[in-house]
Amino acid sequence: MGALSVKNVLFLCFAVAVYSASGLFTKLASRYDFLSFPYLLCLGGVVLVLGTYAILWQMALKKVPLNKAYLFRSLGLVYGLAIAYFVFQETITWGNLLGGGIVIGGLLVLMGEKTADKNA
Repeated sequence: MGALSVKNVLFLCFAVAVYSASGLFTKLASRYDFLSFPYLLCLGGVVLVLGTYAILWQMALKKVPLNKAYLFRSLGLVYGLAIAYFVFQETITWGNLLGGGIVIGGLLVLMGEKTADKNA
């Protein structure tokens, strides 16, 4: 199975960014009356985004082992912070930034781990 090449890493980051857009649509849906037309449009956006993500995730799993690919799901938290700040003008605290940095740092550390030698 494939390794974590730059192309695969970028693809996984994109796939998780697409997944994070579902949070954007659900937050937008919360602003409208239940079952109103804008509410239903937002829910349609959620379904479209999650369907697209499902396809992208399956494509990613063809190239990258699950144990490595799943590490990238944690980036959804970082993307969520970016959406909260840039789209909804929510306040991001130093604690949020620290947490995002820990997530990214942990991802970088775990990406670099080598599989243990079977003879060791």
